[in-house]
Amino acid sequence: MYGSSAEIWTCDLSQAHRVASQLDVSHVMINGGGGFGVEAPFGGVKQSGFGCEGGLESILQYSRVKNVWVNL
Repeated sequence: MYGSSAEIWTCDLSQAHRVASQLDVSHVMINGGGGFGVEAPFGGVKQSGFGCEGGLESILQYSRVKNVWVNL
């Protein structure tokens, strides 16, 4: 099973958003695909890969937060 992307064609934008929220995919295009910018994160869903590419999300998967407290 794969879940890369989906397209929804409709005149009812609120219904399109409801359907998009229920789809288990990485990208949803409503009324045609215009492509996504490099700043838009893209990640695999199901067996469509792993992790995330593009955007801040791709950087965060390779980093972690660490606090260091020093008393002088």
